[in-house]
Amino acid sequence: MKFKSIILFMAALCICSAAFSQDNKAAGQGQKGAKAPQYKVSATIKSARTLIKAANYSKANDEIAKAFKQHKEAKQNTTLHSLQLNCLYQMALAENKKMYLNNKTDTATYFSYIYNMYACALDCDSLESIPNEKGKVDYHYRDSHAAKLIEFRKNLGMSGRFFYRKKDYANAYKYFDYYYTTKSSPILNKGKYRITDENDSVEYAYLCAVSAFGAKKYDGVKRYIDVAVMDTALRAQLMEIGVKSYFALNDTVSAMKMLKEGFSLYPETEFFYMSLVNSYNEKGKYSRSLQFTDSLLSKVKPNRNLYYIRGKVQDMLAQPDSALVSYQKAIELKGDDAESYAAIGNIYLSKGQAAYQSFNLPLSHPKYSKQRSAIMDIFKKAQSAFESARQLQPSATALWKNGLRDVYYRLNLGKQLQELEGMK
Repeated sequence: MKFKSIILFMAALCICSAAFSQDNKAAGQGQKGAKAPQYKVSATIKSARTLIKAANYSKANDEIAKAFKQHKEAKQNTTLHSLQLNCLYQMALAENKKMYLNNKTDTATYFSYIYNMYACALDCDSLESIPNEKGKVDYHYRDSHAAKLIEFRKNLGMSGRFFYRKKDYANAYKYFDYYYTTKSSPILNKGKYRITDENDSVEYAYLCAVSAFGAKKYDGVKRYIDVAVMDTALRAQLMEIGVKSYFALNDTVSAMKMLKEGFSLYPETEFFYMSLVNSYNEKGKYSRSLQFTDSLLSKVKPNRNLYYIRGKVQDMLAQPDSALVSYQKAIELKGDDAESYAAIGNIYLSKGQAAYQSFNLPLSHPKYSKQRSAIMDIFKKAQSAFESARQLQPSATALWKNGLRDVYYRLNLGKQLQELEGMK
């Protein structure tokens, strides 16, 4: 009997120990592995509505934005999107009222409210476009949201112009692009409230392309350039922008296509013909370049650049005498053309050096003095041309300094050479 009591006592002790162990384990789980309270969209909706009722739109907007960032369930909830849109709408109205009363207002912030209001409405409409389990689509908010968007439609268009005037081309493009792309949004075209035919697609495509170019967003130029060039009054300028953007994107095929099209439409526009000539020259097609330049000179009003580039091509084709004529024509059209004077100087310097190297008459030869004098005359022509370039552009030493140094040395003009060498 005594032995049986001992056994019962030991069994009870084991049961108590096991229970104590389980309690400790459960307590440990409560401390270390406690799960965070599950997020409830309804709580955010309730809080936001309370803030909106108190007209604290900014705080309500911030709270919803935070929920969107932290919780996928919130981001997919159309009611929260609608509440946020209402906050942005009310904040935009408040800024609008300040403007009307000539009170101090933050215009950039005002436009950001409108931009975000559009973004919010489009996100909500996209969510509402997803069919439910029965395959049905129910647009609960489309009409009310569209009415608000249309109310601020012109303001969205104005926003890009605001930033464009400030030369903030990145923001200008952002707003112009958004205005243009929202034209085709279902929320603005398929519900009870619809935008009328705005008839400004070409205008805004132009604004998008120019702003994108100013912001160096060349993909943006590419996106809009085909519509933008429908503006015939600005087509030449736009095609130039398009060509430069295609080249920046390394899309040489599109760049050359637009360049040739631009030249065919506007043969007298310098950008197009000079770009084509430079393209031929870069590829070493100098004969083609000269043929093209000569053709241009017979069709368009002669100008300095055409003659200068013609002279450069003739130089490359080893036609120095023809090049001299072209450079002289360039100077006749532009008297202060330091580059053409320098080019003439280099031609005469090369001619003089070649003549000097081939001059091998002995001092006793009866023609020695005459031939030497003729060579010195060539160097003097080079001197005159280089000094003209120096006078016109004294700071552009790369044009004339080395040439003058060689000429002064050949003409034994020690004083001038010393002065030149003393230049910093």
